[in-house]
Amino acid sequence: SDAEASEQMVDRLKSEWSSLPGVVEIAAGSSGFGRSLSFSSFGTAGGEAHSLFITRIDRNFLNALDLDVLQGRGYDAEYPAAEEDVILVNEALVKAFEWNEPLGRKVGEFGEIAGVVKNYNFKSLHNEVEPMVLTLSGEGGRPYRYVYVRLNPDQIATTLASLQIGWENIQPDRPFSWYFLDEQLDQQYTAETRAQQLISAATVFAILIACLGLFGLAAYAAERRTREIAIRKAVGASIPSMVAMLSKDFTQLVIIAAFFATPLTWIVMQRWLEEFPFRIEMRPWMPALAAAIAILIALATVSYHALRAARTNPIASLRNE
Repeated sequence: SDAEASEQMVDRLKSEWSSLPGVVEIAAGSSGFGRSLSFSSFGTAGGEAHSLFITRIDRNFLNALDLDVLQGRGYDAEYPAAEEDVILVNEALVKAFEWNEPLGRKVGEFGEIAGVVKNYNFKSLHNEVEPMVLTLSGEGGRPYRYVYVRLNPDQIATTLASLQIGWENIQPDRPFSWYFLDEQLDQQYTAETRAQQLISAATVFAILIACLGLFGLAAYAAERRTREIAIRKAVGASIPSMVAMLSKDFTQLVIIAAFFATPLTWIVMQRWLEEFPFRIEMRPWMPALAAAIAILIALATVSYHALRAARTNPIASLRNE
């Protein structure tokens, strides 16, 4: 059968690859992360309907992917080979079935639960972690389709070349196709990455345009109030007080803008985050920090003209007037 043939192929690959110095762990599975997941549904004696994902793994799968067993045990080498009648499940399945003591319970026709694995995201973060069964059994047409190889990060290039040579020794007629798991997972968030890049570029452009506008307005305001500044300085006004006077109007405008923009930003961000079951929580300090940064940028922009006007010789200013 396909399941048996895939198992023989995995054994040959492990034998070929395990001696390579850059290989840390080798494991196999019927499903890839974010792709080709097997879905199953069944009913219980009580008439309840359940649905779950099921994937076939080998004994080294949990170690290779660094997955934790919270209750019971995994498929360890110390246990007998005839373990295809027991299964592992994730926390999501235990929660969905409302079991306080899941060990030893049967899940449909898949077998008895030997261990509970900590939830891990086998789909993108747009989805909640759904109930899953991990089994050694290849029954039901579940051949191994993926071989997971953990590499030494200092020997990636040379190890990949050696892996390809080993593959061609076993399967000369089939191309050696591989990908890094982290890059595969990153591809699930292409839309978010593009949106981040567009928003970042638009933000920088908007800040530049706003700063140019403020710079021009500050120059115009300082020029228009030349006589007032000269008189105030002549009667003893300090430079900080005059800078504050010239900056006050612009700061007030930015504060008013932030007052209206903050709740709108809060609503938009909350709705966007709701698309992700796994997300950060918005905190009041986040929009407050953004408003504070906007005010500081505005002050830095107008300060040049404010300082220049405040440090001008009042006699020269009045003579020009």
